[in-house]
Amino acid sequence: MTERADRRIQRSRLALKQAFQQMLQDTPLTGVTVSGIAAKADVCRGTFYKHFDTKEALYQEVVDDVLDDLVASYRYPYQNRTVFLPAELTPGSIQLFEHVYRHRDFYRAVVLSGAIPGFQEKMCQVLRETAADDLAASDHAAFQPELAAAYFSQALFGLTAEWIRGNFMYSPEYMAEQLLLLLQAPATMMVTVTGSNDRI
Repeated sequence: MTERADRRIQRSRLALKQAFQQMLQDTPLTGVTVSGIAAKADVCRGTFYKHFDTKEALYQEVVDDVLDDLVASYRYPYQNRTVFLPAELTPGSIQLFEHVYRHRDFYRAVVLSGAIPGFQEKMCQVLRETAADDLAASDHAAFQPELAAAYFSQALFGLTAEWIRGNFMYSPEYMAEQLLLLLQAPATMMVTVTGSNDRI
């Protein structure tokens, strides 16, 4: 196969994946058809079947791609390291929000339309298992690593979901800065409480 032909195949495959993810923003998974995907990708049905046996096979590859990239992005701050100090985190080392923005069509479908049932649980499970497998707490830490992994996986999804609901009004870099502020905020910080006393 020539390099030109290989690039053409990759472009068609990418176009099909992108079309599928865009359709999911308005249509539940059960309502997406091969004909619709092909039309949106501007290819014929035959081209679709050259790449994927079924719509479900395309769906599974898209999910696998997103989850693989999610894990790589999560691990970015401590890749190739044997000791990791969270206090050394910088906004540039946090790649999770860059990952979500790269796959924004997919995440819009997951968060805004619920087109892919169960993905939130799957994403949180992958984050939880990755953190639990990769990182062991210091011997001096009072918390259990498994509980910390569960906490942060849900917190990261919640923060990401709020960003998506706001239509990505902040940049990935800003979101990384906000995450660091949340992680590094001292327990002694003062919070002003408003309105609660009026209801007593």
